[in-house]
Amino acid sequence: MKLLLLSAAMAVLALSGNCLAEEPAKVDPALNGRWLAVSAEGAGVKRTREELTATKAAFVFENGTLTVERFGQTRTGTYSTVQTEEPQQLDLVVTVNGQEHPLKAIYKIEKETLILCHPKNEGDRPEEFAKTDTFLISTYEREAK
Repeated sequence: MKLLLLSAAMAVLALSGNCLAEEPAKVDPALNGRWLAVSAEGAGVKRTREELTATKAAFVFENGTLTVERFGQTRTGTYSTVQTEEPQQLDLVVTVNGQEHPLKAIYKIEKETLILCHPKNEGDRPEEFAKTDTFLISTYEREAK
């Protein structure tokens, strides 16, 4: 009897497709492109355009895939967004030496400028755009094509 029930359950799963699969991550297509770092301030950090230009810091967003560039090195990862929340939410996961490092941010795009508010390191997501002891605001400009 148990074998019959198990077989029936497996048949239902096979016929219905992979109902246990995760829902694909949602991404904001407006993020797609290469964004150059132009400022960062808060949480004891203050970086100018000149300093960030020297580091060659940039994010490249492409349909859920993330590349982080800095000092000529690249790190890869993923990202997803929640646009139904206000402010909009951005979850980044970057892999460094085989370990995943999540970063929970909020974001807004104003013309060709991306503004992020996020913890200096891993931590809770900010609720508003504010420079504090814990959170910083990073600004990026979309690279012209």
